[in-house]
Amino acid sequence: MRLPSAPVVSAPLLALALAACDRAPVTDAPVPAATTETPPITAVDQPPSKPASAEGSVSQNASSMPIVDHVAWWSSDTKTLHVVLSPALIAEPERQRLASGETAFMVLSSLPSPDDSRWQWFPFATMELGFDGDAPSTDTLRRVYLMAYGIEEANYTTNINLIGTSGEEHRVDVVGLEGDRLRLKTEGTQTIGDQQHAWAIDITP
Repeated sequence: MRLPSAPVVSAPLLALALAACDRAPVTDAPVPAATTETPPITAVDQPPSKPASAEGSVSQNASSMPIVDHVAWWSSDTKTLHVVLSPALIAEPERQRLASGETAFMVLSSLPSPDDSRWQWFPFATMELGFDGDAPSTDTLRRVYLMAYGIEEANYTTNINLIGTSGEEHRVDVVGLEGDRLRLKTEGTQTIGDQQHAWAIDITP
């Protein structure tokens, strides 16, 4: 199928760490007496939006796209986990558009190339994982759909449908989602005509 194209992914380990340290100004105010009371724990409305670790790739023939960032969200009505895999960091406005249901092509295709020496467009991949249960779980995974866009050629889209956690050419070792913190480990290969496709994805919260 030809759209605006897509390569297949292969990605190095990416670790993102955020740290903030605020220092209060020094004053002459007296130091309050020590207390044994435990301060209340502040609730966190949402977990961090960036993965702690994402490595892997999606590839088509000799072209490979590294996985640098991802966005994941759960659709309770269809019991489907949606994942967008990107070869570059995704800014917050685009993350929100993806999570709201806007298609990855509409959101990402207008972005600049993550590597001008390889692509004159923005490649990406998406996954849909369908479950029998009301939450993502490896035990209840029943189908996987992988779509890769523009990995080897512009406007070229690859569509791969898989059944369950394992088959002759694929395996899903673990999958889960807490908030927007994804855990996914999967790999596989598939030949479509004369096209060789492969993926190896390991995302850890």
